[in-house]
Amino acid sequence: MTCFERAPANKKRLTLIAVFVMLFASVLQSGTDSVILALAAAEIGGTEYYALAKSFSSVSAAVLMPMFAYLGAKDPSRKRSLFIWSALAGAVCIFLRAIATHMAIIVAAGILHGMFSSGLYVIGYSIIRDIYDQKTAAKYLGFVVTMNSLGTLIGPIVSGVMIDMLGWRIVCHIIWIIALVSALLGMAGVKVTKEDAAELAVETGSFDLSGTISLSVFLGAISLFLALGSSLIPFGSTTSNILLVVSLVGLVGLILTIRKKGNNCIIPVPVLKDRNTLILTINSFLMNFSLIAIFFFIPSYILYVLNGSATQSGLTTTLLSIPGLFMGPIYSRMIANKGSARGVLTIGMILRVVVHAAFIFILSPSTDLMVIYALMIIAGFYQSAHVCTMTTAPQIQLAADKRTYGNAMIQVTMALGSSIGSAVYSMVIAAEGIVDGLKVAFVIAMVAAIIVLVISQFLAKNEEN
Repeated sequence: MTCFERAPANKKRLTLIAVFVMLFASVLQSGTDSVILALAAAEIGGTEYYALAKSFSSVSAAVLMPMFAYLGAKDPSRKRSLFIWSALAGAVCIFLRAIATHMAIIVAAGILHGMFSSGLYVIGYSIIRDIYDQKTAAKYLGFVVTMNSLGTLIGPIVSGVMIDMLGWRIVCHIIWIIALVSALLGMAGVKVTKEDAAELAVETGSFDLSGTISLSVFLGAISLFLALGSSLIPFGSTTSNILLVVSLVGLVGLILTIRKKGNNCIIPVPVLKDRNTLILTINSFLMNFSLIAIFFFIPSYILYVLNGSATQSGLTTTLLSIPGLFMGPIYSRMIANKGSARGVLTIGMILRVVVHAAFIFILSPSTDLMVIYALMIIAGFYQSAHVCTMTTAPQIQLAADKRTYGNAMIQVTMALGSSIGSAVYSMVIAAEGIVDGLKVAFVIAMVAAIIVLVISQFLAKNEEN
């Protein structure tokens, strides 16, 4: 039993609640982002900065997640402080958004949101695994899927009513206060000393500044290239090409750093060589890449091809979230009992391939909406398996000395998969038109799902468990 597991039950409970409160703030924020940012841009000016508000947050998270992994792995006692400061950063970010007088302030505050995301996804989830045994941690991590699904289901509706009644600034004030409560709960939760946590520390050498810079340049440039390719910096323009070249330079620099520093790199070689970490990281990228086809473009298809209403279009996302309300804990228990996510991924990917194949064959300007809705409910079963795997599997299936770093890599590639998927499908649809282009997009997404299905069969149980 580790020092975290030996902590008093009431302290562990406070830490668990702190993570869930932080998750609630994150779900509320993500559920209102599209509306609040659009309203803010219209009210305070700076519409041209709109796309940057999200991309700056993604770039910041991509850089900070490996850094948080390094700090948490080298000294696990730091996790509490990292979590608290991340919650405070999230509170400041949303508070600045609430009082912003220009869109540039919101864009700059997005950098702090990267710290908020890192504290939740890299540190928060790993803390749950630290303070509880495998099966108990899996149970609580399963509730993460339920909360995400619940947030997707009712968040946009409730927040929409609140924004209509109270205004977008009031909603921001509510969110930052919730984030602040999470920080306060974290302060009252589990606290261990550096000496007690030494047995869990991973020797990572000195901080890898050159690797961090290379990673920052690579992910920052590629994220800006993808995020702004259809707006401020069109694909094929001089600036866009420069960003692409800069990202390649950063990637080459990162590869050279990994070869030179090995275990002391910001992304240690043993983690890259670990089979489970590598498979889950590739899966994370491909599953999010595949998800974008159905998550973003089916609602657009209903609006622009089937001439449906905004309510009919929005219902697709609602239906996608329903199975997650009850399947999250079930999938998490399956992963914990088997000690592997292979079974859950197999079920999820088979369903994903079937649904994508169905959309390829049935989508047409005369498709019945009820058929699409039925497929979206089925898709919800594989989507909840997707979310559950990326939340629970790293905490269960990765060895303790690779867990924090591995989780950071998985979270970073999730964001990267979404960005690249959005860019690829947008280009296909722009070239082929939405009717034929979306079918091509589903073929690409289905191939990605098949790759995940195949490589998931090579996942191995974590013998430590």
